[in-house]
Amino acid sequence: MKITTHTGESAEALQKQAANSAQIYQLTNLFLQRAFKGLKELFTKEGFKAFLNVKRAIPGAPCIRLTKSIFKDERMVQFYDGYATYNGSNPYAAPATLNIIPHLERSLARISLSRVCTALLPAWLIWQRCLA
Repeated sequence: MKITTHTGESAEALQKQAANSAQIYQLTNLFLQRAFKGLKELFTKEGFKAFLNVKRAIPGAPCIRLTKSIFKDERMVQFYDGYATYNGSNPYAAPATLNIIPHLERSLARISLSRVCTALLPAWLIWQRCLA
C-alpha cells in the first residue's frame, strides 16, 4: 500500500480504522435508517445488540481522540478527522460516531457506481449499435 510507504502507518492501523468505522455504523444503523420510536425499538434483535454495545457504538470521545488512538502519523489523523468537517463539525468537539463516514463512502460508493454502470449499460449498447 502506498499509504503505509509514505506515512509509516501499518496496514493493521488502516484495517483497524476500517473495522472500527464499520462497527460503529453497524451498531448505529438502527437509529440512522429510521426515527427512534421509543423503547420498543430496543426489544428487537438489532435494538438489543445496539443497546448492549452503546459505549462502543457512540463513543463519548471526540473524533480526534479516537483517530489518534489508531494512527501515529499526524497526516493520517488530519485525513480521517477531515471527514468530521463534511457537515461543518469540529473534530476536536464532534462525537467519534462521525467516524462512520469513511465506511459509508467505501461501501455506498461501490454500490452507487455499480448501479450507475448497470443503468448506463443499455444506453451504451444502443449507442454501439448505432455506430455499427
